[in-house]
Amino acid sequence: MASNSYPFAVGRITGLSAHLLDEKMWNRLIEANEKDALRILIESGYGTNAKEKMQIEALVDAELMDAYQVAKEIAPEPEIIKLFLLPEDAYNLKILLKGLHQRMDTKNLLHSGGSIPIEQLLKAFETNGGGDLPSPIEEMIAALIDEEDPMMISAGVDRAIFAYIHDILSSRKKNYALVRDYFSLKIDCGNMLAIVRGNALKWDARKVQKMMIESGSLDRENLLAAVGLPDDQLSKVLARGDHRDALRKMFDQYAQNADIGQLEQAMDRLTFSVIKESRNDSFGIGPIVYYLLRRENEAKALRVLFAQKRAGILSSLVSLGIAG
Repeated sequence: MASNSYPFAVGRITGLSAHLLDEKMWNRLIEANEKDALRILIESGYGTNAKEKMQIEALVDAELMDAYQVAKEIAPEPEIIKLFLLPEDAYNLKILLKGLHQRMDTKNLLHSGGSIPIEQLLKAFETNGGGDLPSPIEEMIAALIDEEDPMMISAGVDRAIFAYIHDILSSRKKNYALVRDYFSLKIDCGNMLAIVRGNALKWDARKVQKMMIESGSLDRENLLAAVGLPDDQLSKVLARGDHRDALRKMFDQYAQNADIGQLEQAMDRLTFSVIKESRNDSFGIGPIVYYLLRRENEAKALRVLFAQKRAGILSSLVSLGIAG
């Protein structure tokens, strides 16, 4: 079997998936203090290549880098795999831009698991957007280098990242329906969250629209009709498209508790479900992306867990997004 075929890649991924943290391990980590939790992780083989073994960020970065490297090596189309590393790039770009305007050195907060090496990002900021980055990202850095509004920075970064994703997918002859559907839904959910947040802040439609992104499956003008609506009316306007039933439940729940964080988690689960449905496809990219997203969710949960330990907050599987 060819080493760059999907059946080969899926076979490798199936073996690697056995090393994801299971519920028993999560319960041990939750019950342990910070030092013991780090020791448990290390003894389990997590973050084997980390340089600083007793730092959770180093362990998480090392584990993600290993996962990304394996996926790029075995996937028949590594350029498509790179698209799923872009959220880490987005995080780094936001951290650097916000740190710049707050006159803070944020280099120690950067994650090393993105598609763009940290050194290359730093060089781009030294030259106001230069540094051989993708055009949408270079243009975004140049445009936001003097922006002070953190929300506009976040929106501008997201817009550039999704523009780059759109450029990559548009340049391919193959359809990549699964990948397109996933990122299209991510955009739709992000636009709906922008409206919900805008309503909470009493923004008008013009300001909300500045926070929204193009290239989703749902027309932005239709979504903007929800600006200013009471929470119990949101589902009538925003619950549309292929996932209308799931979205209706989310917005009805939001109308009861006004918990934007919970709504965002529910939307994350919805977008994840698009990939999860293809996790057993032996002849496609689904299982590889499913594994990467599970690793990313695992990393996110570990960061939250250790932050909660430092703050003296009790953790649970539900609060970490692992159950429920």
